[in-house]
Amino acid sequence: MRRSMTGATFLILAFSLWAGAESTDAERTVKLDGQTVQLARYAKAFIGPGNVTVEVAPYKLGDRAGAILLFHGIESDWDGQAINHAVKPADYEGETYVTLYKGADWHTVTSRKDLQGVLHYEMFVPGVREAITLVPSDGAAQLTTPKKIYDQYASQRTKETP
Repeated sequence: MRRSMTGATFLILAFSLWAGAESTDAERTVKLDGQTVQLARYAKAFIGPGNVTVEVAPYKLGDRAGAILLFHGIESDWDGQAINHAVKPADYEGETYVTLYKGADWHTVTSRKDLQGVLHYEMFVPGVREAITLVPSDGAAQLTTPKKIYDQYASQRTKETP
């Protein structure tokens, strides 16, 4: 039995090929806060209630992991901001994204496995009293690239420097 490709399937496949062909290894090597890092090939993304979206540009600095997080839809000064984070191991086979905020470590996004082995994600941002529950979103991740998130971060840094 022969199946034909629908228009929607073709568009998704064509977009995936176009988006994936965008970056080479050389293009993914960038300067981040004075150090050379290697951006991941693909972005990650999380969504939460009330149109919250967190786009993630993972990178490697030697054997250390880091990520730039770009926030949308949050009632905080961080809305629309791309912020550099270290990625550190956390309890229960999870990880935490940590940045420096007002001179102290701020654990922004944490993940941990429950008793069934399912990862759960929570976000903590300045100005928001309660944790924001997040879930991974492949759809949101396909709409961005680590390079686009990095470019947003670099653009912000240029505006901060007088």
